[in-house]
Amino acid sequence: MDAKGLREKFSEFALEASRFSREAFPAPPPPARASETVGRNVAIARAVFGKWSPEIMTALYTARRLGFEELRQDLRPVSRRVLSMKLKGLEGAGMVARKPVKGGGRRVEYSLTEDGLLVARLAEPFFLFLRLELSGGLGARGPPGAEG
Repeated sequence: MDAKGLREKFSEFALEASRFSREAFPAPPPPARASETVGRNVAIARAVFGKWSPEIMTALYTARRLGFEELRQDLRPVSRRVLSMKLKGLEGAGMVARKPVKGGGRRVEYSLTEDGLLVARLAEPFFLFLRLELSGGLGARGPPGAEG
């Protein structure tokens, strides 16, 4: 499929996704200020997509299940302390599950929960679009700042 065809497919997908959102959750009355909605959305994005969270979720989406040290090796240079805190936060948000490994002593494995998988699957077309757009695969000019 050429760049124009891909761009059209993404446009159709975006419209359908927006339509789905409006049908699934009809918009409440607009807030008194747009900053209220922006604030709520940014708080959610920071909780789920704060530093190291996208990397953790992407690694778990790709590998399906990883031990702590395997995950840390994949995400170098994250420290053990930061990784542990981020995993606990994602676990608390219902995105990541922690499961002891039978016969593995203190060894545990991490995987995405059903909600985590859902978020990853929803994000997949978003990141695909951005990768293609920034690489020029959709007829874009290239990465931001590359104009001249």
